[in-house]
Amino acid sequence: MSRPSRRGRPAEAVKLGSRLTGRGQRVALRPLIEGDREAATRRLEETLIDADDSLLAIIAREGDSVYGVLAYRLGYPERGWLSVKAVAVEPGLSGRGYDTEAVRLLEGEVLERGVAGRFWAPVRHDDGLGLYFWLRLGYRPAAVSQSPWPGAAPRDMMALVRLPTA
Repeated sequence: MSRPSRRGRPAEAVKLGSRLTGRGQRVALRPLIEGDREAATRRLEETLIDADDSLLAIIAREGDSVYGVLAYRLGYPERGWLSVKAVAVEPGLSGRGYDTEAVRLLEGEVLERGVAGRFWAPVRHDDGLGLYFWLRLGYRPAAVSQSPWPGAAPRDMMALVRLPTA
């Protein structure tokens, strides 16, 4: 499920998802607790996340039902970036927008705290649904000058970036 970190600890150690942000959301984010680990592993088994990635549970705003999991890293590849590595919801809940709300909630929290102002997500070239998901959220393929990967992107991956406007 995960691979060892290629770099040191993330540039910024900020605990996210520890409070509710945003109004009118159907979901909230919180750090994983002991009982969430097995479900998170099952949802993220086909993603390549690093040991330095942080995981948040996507939960129902009313109650504590776990809808999915979100993997992110702050300060990667450098200070001011938020990398959203994976978003996964239970198969029976897909298509309802919970994953979109979770990403927007995380983006809003880092903007509010001032710890990131640029966002990116890695997508495999053969993942059409993943590409569509990020395009709907306003992410665009990264120009060579915007690529978050040192050197070139891995052969089968592309970077999608979003630079929020004020």
